[in-house]
Amino acid sequence: MFQSHFYHETIRNTVVAFGTLFDDIKVHKLNADGTDRISIQVPLAYAAREKYIQRLKEDSRLNDDEYPNAHVQMTLPRMSFNMTSLNYDASRKRNTIHRRRVKDIENTQGQLSYQYAEVPYNMGFELGVYASTFEDGLQIVEQIVPYFTPEFNVTFQTAGGTSDINTKIDLPIVLEGVNLDYDFLGEMETRRLLNWTLTFNVKSYLYGPVRRDKTIIQSKTTLFDLGDGLTSGQVAGLCGTTGAVSRIDIGISGGTGIFIDGSQTNPPAIPPYIFTKTEYQINNPAGSGTGDVIDGGGNIVDPTTAYKPFIVDRRPFFTVDFANGNKGIDDWRMTSDDTQITNPDATSGVITDPQDAVRTAVEVTMQREYERGFRRFNVRTPMGARTSVNTGTALPSASWSAGDPNLGTWNDAQNIATVKSGGTTLEYVFTTTGQRKSVDVTAATADRQQSFINFLKPWIESKAAAGDPVQVYIYDGYQLAFHDTAQRDPAKGNLAMRGSWESGWSGNIAARFPMPDFSKSSHIEFRENEVIPWRDEVGIHGFMVDAASNAGDTAGNYGIPRAPGYFEFYRDRGLDIIGEAVPVIQGAGGTYDLNPDLYKLTPYVGYGGGTADGLVGNFWGNRNWRTIFPSTTDSEIHMVVQWSFQGAPGGINSEYWNGATYDFAGITAEIKQAHDNGFVVDAGFGPYLSASPAEEAKRSIVLDYIVELGGSGGE
Repeated sequence: MFQSHFYHETIRNTVVAFGTLFDDIKVHKLNADGTDRISIQVPLAYAAREKYIQRLKEDSRLNDDEYPNAHVQMTLPRMSFNMTSLNYDASRKRNTIHRRRVKDIENTQGQLSYQYAEVPYNMGFELGVYASTFEDGLQIVEQIVPYFTPEFNVTFQTAGGTSDINTKIDLPIVLEGVNLDYDFLGEMETRRLLNWTLTFNVKSYLYGPVRRDKTIIQSKTTLFDLGDGLTSGQVAGLCGTTGAVSRIDIGISGGTGIFIDGSQTNPPAIPPYIFTKTEYQINNPAGSGTGDVIDGGGNIVDPTTAYKPFIVDRRPFFTVDFANGNKGIDDWRMTSDDTQITNPDATSGVITDPQDAVRTAVEVTMQREYERGFRRFNVRTPMGARTSVNTGTALPSASWSAGDPNLGTWNDAQNIATVKSGGTTLEYVFTTTGQRKSVDVTAATADRQQSFINFLKPWIESKAAAGDPVQVYIYDGYQLAFHDTAQRDPAKGNLAMRGSWESGWSGNIAARFPMPDFSKSSHIEFRENEVIPWRDEVGIHGFMVDAASNAGDTAGNYGIPRAPGYFEFYRDRGLDIIGEAVPVIQGAGGTYDLNPDLYKLTPYVGYGGGTADGLVGNFWGNRNWRTIFPSTTDSEIHMVVQWSFQGAPGGINSEYWNGATYDFAGITAEIKQAHDNGFVVDAGFGPYLSASPAEEAKRSIVLDYIVELGGSGGE
């Protein structure tokens, strides 16, 4: 039934890792003046609690003729631990057939080593603390308990045959209970024993055998020669009365990149050689002009059924917002000083001591919502927000270069006008205190990019290693930015667009902040410089891009035409892409429906206020969302609900506040209706953290409900 022998030492190493946590506990004995008299390292042994207690209580006499009256007892304090249980944990189980693959661990040519998904098991442990005085026991316990809140993560290096496949995982060790036993009864000469028992649950994994599989060394691609038919009504490459498309079959062999048919003798110098299937929208050969699409078999098909596929994932998002326009242009529209605090070497992420805004966002906000059940995160305005007016609208920006302390200039009206001549530019805002150096003399310039590398990246990797991965998206602006109106010189630090007082600047907006055109190398250069580091240095999953609901409307049928290749730019670079704004069209009488030529191109997110009709700035409520029913199989349409303090306009709670309390049944019923219609409901707010008012703290009810509704997909 089972394969030949394998043994990865996973259980053994878990036991060792657990014991190592407690092998350097010390007890200090003090003099009367409070100075150290002696420091004792508490011995630790692997032993069952009951046998250890029995050994401590024994009057151990040495049966030796030379020393007939010698008495030996174990000295205290001491500790012991042992493994007590091993139980399967179905709540952490992933799909069994998922595989991890690496280059063959025995370096066999043409083969890969792989392993099926890890199997989650909970390992129970007991730690016994034995002391003769209450003070000794308290010293030991107090050195252990504060680290468990209630869990403590240990990075675990797997061993044996799996070391090349599963190099490191995070083991959450959960403290489940602490009990104290006294020995009050007995004779006066009986030794006193204080026994503390700490119980733990280690959420570990077990791994099956390593298998081998052959490597794909040859692939074949079918290309369709459409000539110049993409831009004119006369379609080239179509022949005969059937309208079939002529095609060229080619292939790529091995690692040389030489085409099998010899048609290309000088392949690109840098692998991998990737062919991306692109479905071109062309005119109908018969001249109907309906925008037919050529499918993979060369057939002309209905455009509403032929789109580049994406994986439908109906799990909700949680939004982490660094900036929403509360601060002025000099501070790049960051929400507060705390969101600007930057210290890549920070040792704390707690709210009461925010040494680094990124670390606090990751370890407090994102970890809290991860524990609530969210697995998809939208990080909005991580590097600040662009602004279209001095006192108002803030547009999201995720420009990687904005977090570089060595950049020296940032892209706004003032900076672009002076960067060539060396004039004064806006001041870099990411400092150790969160205030600009001109405001706070104690502030030191800090590297915001490194903070994301140091704190967000390992958090993402730890979840993947634990078998419960997260998807982190960066919310970005749609427009690009250039120093010159000819759009040849990409700008960096893309933040503030213009100030309302600068009338002379307004005429250059379209030229300096154009819509992306991926037929231009300068546009590609700009976007790659700001996008790729997020992928390579931080490990994010993809991007949400502002105002992209018409990004796929290359013909301009439903709004402003966009250059082709927008979504493919991200996908071809291994990044997921989600368009912000609503892919709907307006019908007669103020009705709305999903745009059939857009909504299957990519997921979309409607980011606005609550769902109530008529609310200002509310994408969904103003478009009669109750009459729209997205398909749950071929579309992924998100509705981001927000919260307004004490029922102010713009939140999911606005209609359900009576001046004193919320109608949470009404709020959750509305969210359920949106979910049942086919929308994915996202959370654009977090829990209320202050002590009062109590009614606002209950917003966690809604967050829990969004997670409970949930959704599947994403692998």
